[in-house]
Amino acid sequence: MRQNVTVSGAQPLINTQNPNTTTTLSARGIENLPNPGGDMTYPVQFASGAIINTAGSGNDFVGSTNGYGNVEFNGLPATSNAFIVDGLETNDPFTNLNSGLSTNLVLGLNSIAAVTVNTLSYSVDQGRYGASQVDYVTKSGTNQFRGNLYEIWNGASLNAADFFTNSTPGGFKPGDIVNHFGGSLGGPILHNKLFFFFDTEWMRIALPIVSATTVPTPAFETYVLQQLPLGGRDVVDGSIYPAVPQMVPFYRRLFSLYRSTAGTALPVQGCPFNSNGGTAAGAVPDGNGCANRQSVSRSSDDHEQVQTARIDYNINEKNTAWFRFQADTGLQAAYTDPINPLFDSFSPQPLYSFAAGYTHIFSQNLVNYLNPGFSWYSSIFEPLNFQKTLSAFPIVLEGQGTNAPFTTLGGLDNTWVQGRKASRFFINDNLTWSAGSHELRFGTNTRVFRLNDFDFGEGVVPTVTYTDLPEFIYGVASTATASFPLAFSQPFSFLNLDLYAGDTWKVNRKITWTFGLRSTYNSDPVNPHGLLARLPASFDSVSHDINQPVSALIQTGGRNPLPFCAAYRSAAADRTGAATDAKDRSARRHWHFQ
Repeated sequence: MRQNVTVSGAQPLINTQNPNTTTTLSARGIENLPNPGGDMTYPVQFASGAIINTAGSGNDFVGSTNGYGNVEFNGLPATSNAFIVDGLETNDPFTNLNSGLSTNLVLGLNSIAAVTVNTLSYSVDQGRYGASQVDYVTKSGTNQFRGNLYEIWNGASLNAADFFTNSTPGGFKPGDIVNHFGGSLGGPILHNKLFFFFDTEWMRIALPIVSATTVPTPAFETYVLQQLPLGGRDVVDGSIYPAVPQMVPFYRRLFSLYRSTAGTALPVQGCPFNSNGGTAAGAVPDGNGCANRQSVSRSSDDHEQVQTARIDYNINEKNTAWFRFQADTGLQAAYTDPINPLFDSFSPQPLYSFAAGYTHIFSQNLVNYLNPGFSWYSSIFEPLNFQKTLSAFPIVLEGQGTNAPFTTLGGLDNTWVQGRKASRFFINDNLTWSAGSHELRFGTNTRVFRLNDFDFGEGVVPTVTYTDLPEFIYGVASTATASFPLAFSQPFSFLNLDLYAGDTWKVNRKITWTFGLRSTYNSDPVNPHGLLARLPASFDSVSHDINQPVSALIQTGGRNPLPFCAAYRSAAADRTGAATDAKDRSARRHWHFQ
């Protein structure tokens, strides 16, 4: 006698057993999606209720006036989406969005065995985010060796130059390349006992950047160096400027930073001569011999690589454990300057994470799952050698208005150094007790978070502006601004403690009722250095007497930027939802959430 048994792991189209709205994709389903960038958040867009591309075209993932993040659900913003890999929250700690690193892609999808998107979750073991909870599970090794290799390539030979590059004199198509490749391997270390899985993923991107740039002509450079020791009159507004011979060495250094001054002659108000050497006519001359318009084509190179390793250990029939390590490293071309590569800025963005899981079976009805995790990452933006850059040119020189034509010199040095470093510790623990038609859950989701904010250093490099060409000629600044922070970076610490208890009750064959209670404590942000300043109350309620000293109004030496009100510091929420199986073909869901 012969009997065939077929086992299928396919997900049902409709889950009638709980009120959650859930979408699950397996590794095979993920592989079949057309996803050239390999972004881990892309499969999420196929879940019900998703609104995709919410960041618009103004920014890759942080957001614009059109929205934030890669996806939104049910009218809630993308900051309410949780991206969790093996129990470890991976949201960017600064923006609370999907965290893209050096390439602004969330890499590592080849290591994922399944992704589950909960968009209406009434289980109390999920919380802290109102729109969705996206859970990723990494692949494990088995008793058979299995692996894969892949490569996706796109280069300049497959892409055309745009209209503006072709129509601009001197313009040419810059090089570009996207090379995404990697592979994985998993298998046994000890048969039925110990298994390994390893995945490596690499991304190389060279993005074409074409910039319309205005630079001084050689004749104008000579003219400026002659006028600085003499002084003169501003033909635009009539001001008289004194001689400043001490500025000559500075201007020589300034002009030496221009790698090319060729281009199309551009008329500029206040320019006293033309490109043919003749004198420009008029009380306020409008010559075209001072500035050239050029098209600068460059490529910025980004690279990122992710290594993921996982060990699964079947200790005995009642105890299992797994350990996952991940290293994500790379370099982002944060800013590519059209004048001089000396002002290019980069951001090395390493992320190292560890997660583990330990399951202990007390009995067939009582199981505990412990899931700790840790991650650290850094995202600092600055030139490769900032001191060398500032030694070459210590300011940012910026023209304002149509009469100040030259492209900003000094790049974005007035915004560096900026960025953040973040450490996160997680402890998730879940005790499940099955008693008859009830499945009881008790547990905690605890997060300790430390963020070191480097944005306080912005503005240390002076920004000098000029509003017309004569101000540039005679070394006159319209404005000069700089900041003087007590420290370039400051740490902040946070604690989120969540406790929950819930029950999934199978009332009968057709009705499943889920209910429970979740309690949350959120600490105030704490600055351990006590260097924060704030108003004692809202701006409208404090005194506006112009004669009072500022020190009498602003409180300094604070550890908290602004204490949370009690309603946000701690809260308890009850949840209940029911799913009704209607003729085994559809499901009705009823819920209450507070």
